[in-house]
Amino acid sequence: MALEQFSDVVQRCQHVQEQNFSPSDFELFRTAGTSCIEQGHAAHVLSVIIDQKNETIVRCMGWNLLEPLVKILLKKEEKNLHHCHAIFSHLLQVCSPKELLVGLLEQVEEADPDAVAEVITLLLTPLQTGKNHLHCTSPAPDRIRSAFISEELLIINAVWRIKNTN
Repeated sequence: MALEQFSDVVQRCQHVQEQNFSPSDFELFRTAGTSCIEQGHAAHVLSVIIDQKNETIVRCMGWNLLEPLVKILLKKEEKNLHHCHAIFSHLLQVCSPKELLVGLLEQVEEADPDAVAEVITLLLTPLQTGKNHLHCTSPAPDRIRSAFISEELLIINAVWRIKNTN
């Protein structure tokens, strides 16, 4: 059922202009995509998100898949790990940098206190990649780069505090 819902929402959104995506489109993309990933259908999700005709959908909505991806990547489930890494990498290249930053920071905020350091470590490289991506595409790269550096410093400070309290 999740596979059908995910395919349906993507197929429907292919014919909708970006500014006309509805909140229900975002929610269905998130819930169906999350269910697919959690049920072991990451290969299907990957095939959909790398399809060129879905680039606008993925750029706008793909960041919503960060939560299930981070969970799988932290669990290191062998069955889905390869596909989840590929999805994660693709999202970093395609998604809106602003939405990615918000999504990545949400993962840090929502992480189990015992797993915060591991989540931060997992996300530090993508933040650096995102900063480079922003440098090339942003109309105001200095301001955004400064925001990324500030966020990275906050994350590094949080990791340091966690390591020093244990």
